[in-house]
Amino acid sequence: MVFLEVGEPGVVLTVELPDEAVLELEAGYWVFALNRWFLSFEDREAESEEELRASWEKMFDREWCEAIVEEYPETNTKYYYIVDQIHLHQVLEVQSFIEQGVS
Repeated sequence: MVFLEVGEPGVVLTVELPDEAVLELEAGYWVFALNRWFLSFEDREAESEEELRASWEKMFDREWCEAIVEEYPETNTKYYYIVDQIHLHQVLEVQSFIEQGVS
C-alpha cells in the first residue's frame, strides 16, 4: 500500500486474478503479530509460543473475524488483499488520477 501526497499522480488497476493468488487478511489484527500479542478475545495469555503463533492465523480467517464483529459490535473489519505479482494480461483497466487529499 502506498500513500500519495496531494498533487502526486497515481493509478488504479482493475485486475482479474484467481482467488488462490490473493492473500486476504484483516488489517486491524496485523498489529497482534507485529507486537507479538496473543490474538484472542479471551482474557488470558498464550500458554506457549506455538499457541501464540497459531493465534495469528485467525487474521486470515474471514469467518472468525466476522464472528468477532457480531460478538463485539463496537469493532469492525477492514481487509487487505495482497498479491505477489500481477501479469499484464490480468490487467483489465488502468485509471490515472491526481491525489486530491482528504476533503
